[in-house]
Amino acid sequence: MTTPARPGIFTGATDVASSGGYFGTTLLSGIPDLIATDVATANSAATTATNAITTTNANATAAANSAADALKLATNPVDQSFTLSDGSGPYYSALHYVSEGVQSTKGFAIAMAVAL
Repeated sequence: MTTPARPGIFTGATDVASSGGYFGTTLLSGIPDLIATDVATANSAATTATNAITTTNANATAAANSAADALKLATNPVDQSFTLSDGSGPYYSALHYVSEGVQSTKGFAIAMAVAL
């Protein structure tokens, strides 16, 4: 009967000693299993990191689009419509509506003055 290299974890098993090894080890069975496990773990970590980078890039793009849209919504010139980064629109800015309100108020004031 052979002694497992790592019971319950790895498949390699042997009782045959090598003629020498690193760090004073002589039984080398299980080393390919250790390497395979490390490679699988590294591949999994690389996939996770790649997915995180993809998500981060998408979030950065969305944030940049939102910032550009917010600027348009606040300060786009009066009487100039625009579309948002998602293609929706047309919209007018808050500056446009403030100006329209001021013009309406002036018009009302002039009409009242004429009527009196």
